[in-house]
Amino acid sequence: MPEPVIQFDDYEFYLYKLIRSLHKTTGIPVVELRSIVFLAFSESVHQYDPKRGRFVAFFLRFVTGRVDDFIQAEAKALRRDLYNRLEVPDCERCTIIRDLIQNSSSDVKMVCNAIFASPADFLVHNSPKLSRGALFRYLRHEGWTFDKIWSTFRELKGLVGELAFS
Repeated sequence: MPEPVIQFDDYEFYLYKLIRSLHKTTGIPVVELRSIVFLAFSESVHQYDPKRGRFVAFFLRFVTGRVDDFIQAEAKALRRDLYNRLEVPDCERCTIIRDLIQNSSSDVKMVCNAIFASPADFLVHNSPKLSRGALFRYLRHEGWTFDKIWSTFRELKGLVGELAFS
C-alpha cells in the first residue's frame, strides 16, 4: 500500500491554530512563529513514519518541540546578554574569594571554575534555587553523583558563610 501524500492544505488549520495559541501563551511575534512552525512542519513531513501513528499527533509534537527549542535558545541568549551588561567591580572581596577557593577542595574548585567559565548559565536567575538547579543539572551531566554534588554544595555554603563574616 503506498504511503499517503501529506499536503500543507490539509493541515493548514492546525498550523494556524497552533501559531495563535503559541502567540497568546509565549508572546512571540506571529511572523516569527509562522516561520518556525512552517519550517518544522516541512521537516516533520520528511521524518514521519506512518507505522508509528497519525501524522497530526506526530507533527504537533514535532512542531511544539521546535518552538520549545527556539524559546530555550532565546532565553539563553537573553541571559548571556544580561550577564555581559553586568559590571563586576575589582574589590577587596575578590581577593578574599580567591583565597577561600584556593584553600578549598578540588570539587569546590571545579564547581567554581564551571561557574566562572559560564556565569550566564548559572548566575543570572531570579532565584538561588534556579541557579542551584542549573548547576546541579550541569554536574549530573558531567557524571557527578548526588552525594558528591550535595557535599560540594554544603562546602560552598560554608565558604559563603565565611565570606559573609569576613
